[in-house]
Amino acid sequence: MFCSVIMNRILCISNKNVFSRISTVHKSARHVSQDIFTGDKDRFKGLTIDSNKQKCTQNNFLNKLEESLSEWTSQGHRCIWFRVSIKQAFWVPLLAEKGFNFHHARDDFVMMYKWLPLDSEPNLPPPCHTNLGVGAMVFNKRDQILAISEKHYEYPHWKLPGGYVERG
Repeated sequence: MFCSVIMNRILCISNKNVFSRISTVHKSARHVSQDIFTGDKDRFKGLTIDSNKQKCTQNNFLNKLEESLSEWTSQGHRCIWFRVSIKQAFWVPLLAEKGFNFHHARDDFVMMYKWLPLDSEPNLPPPCHTNLGVGAMVFNKRDQILAISEKHYEYPHWKLPGGYVERG
């Protein structure tokens, strides 16, 4: 008889039949609680939590946050983003107390983040600001216009040469 663990159940195969025992397989890993914040993962190992999509009261917020941070750190997440609706404004000082910083805000929400890895500095995009740019139309003697293509792009396209003025 051959037995194997498949989907947390023990599957046993004998010469005559196949059967599955209904016994649960106990792993040596620690128990993972389901009482953590859930959100959308991004391609940079980040996680964005929207306060409007969470079931959380003022009484259990800190416990849920501490358990979530512990779980996210063990899972290797890098940056945790909280999009806090104005309706859950009581979250803001509690998040700040746990090391979250402001990134940007709009009329009805504030975005806060916490960088989890201790061995690296955050490499996050800067908050929104006004951009000042310049562009040029360059023609040659045959009235052809100069157009450029970016080396790194999400979709191929041509554009006029130009750039932005750096902040500061």
